[in-house]
Amino acid sequence: MLMKPATLMTTWSLDNLERAMTLIAYPLHYSMLIERAIVVSLLIVATHISMEDGMILNRFRAFLARLIPECSIWSKPLYNCVGCMASIWGVVYYALTALLPYFEFNFVEMSIVCIMCIPLNFIFIKLA
Repeated sequence: MLMKPATLMTTWSLDNLERAMTLIAYPLHYSMLIERAIVVSLLIVATHISMEDGMILNRFRAFLARLIPECSIWSKPLYNCVGCMASIWGVVYYALTALLPYFEFNFVEMSIVCIMCIPLNFIFIKLA
């Protein structure tokens, strides 16, 4: 049985319509998104540089290399490739920056930040 359009609209309350509109048109704060991507990317690049030989996290990298060999598929996102590190370390650092009062946690924003970190990581590693 088909309902008339007027009857269909009366079943929706104004609160439900407002909730649906906020889910559809989620407001992303682009300036904060870019700032957060830069912060997370700098943290990832700093982690990658500090895992090199003679640096402070070299023992942690050796532990990861013993735990997960370099021929494994998981070695690149954990310690081998600075661009691939955006997948795992990006989520970790995004969650850690959510503890700061300036930022908040959001799954949509987290995926965008992690994707933005991939080219930023390569840019920052070339500048280092």
